[in-house]
Amino acid sequence: GNPSLSTHNINNEDNDDIIKSFIQNGLDNKEEDNVKVILYPVYLDGNDGLIGLSYYDAMAGCHLGVFPSYYEPWGYTPLEASALGVPSITSDLAGFGRFIQKQLKNNMEDGIFVLKRMGRNEQEIVNNFTDTLYQFTQRDKHQRAKNKLNAKELSGLADWNILVENYIKAHNLALKK
Repeated sequence: GNPSLSTHNINNEDNDDIIKSFIQNGLDNKEEDNVKVILYPVYLDGNDGLIGLSYYDAMAGCHLGVFPSYYEPWGYTPLEASALGVPSITSDLAGFGRFIQKQLKNNMEDGIFVLKRMGRNEQEIVNNFTDTLYQFTQRDKHQRAKNKLNAKELSGLADWNILVENYIKAHNLALKK
């Protein structure tokens, strides 16, 4: 048969939302499939018995972080990825995406890519997402290195030394009221 969709046995796998979504979308690891999926349903702490890396070490080894959030007040994962020099995709429905999009040139050089979801229909979102993924796969080694450097540099915009001023202002406004 086809290779397993998961590295581990999952209790009640037939009702697991991720596994069900894979199958519903034709991601079932057939030999002729161009895209293969592997669900790794454990926390990476270096003692998982397969990858043997901490979360941050595993993330640092990635080419692209994909976090197309429907909603997150901030969304730390794309920021963590960029701090490790890993380009990422976030969305304009996540606080980090809204924060960082003001700093971007909106081209494939940025290193952080903001998926436009706000006010768009599902097909527009899917098209934008797949276009971004495809364009990223077409980048050569030099272009990917530039993305990594730009992602790392952009992460500095969320440094606590910069953002703390906003917290102090909010605190002082709250005290006045």
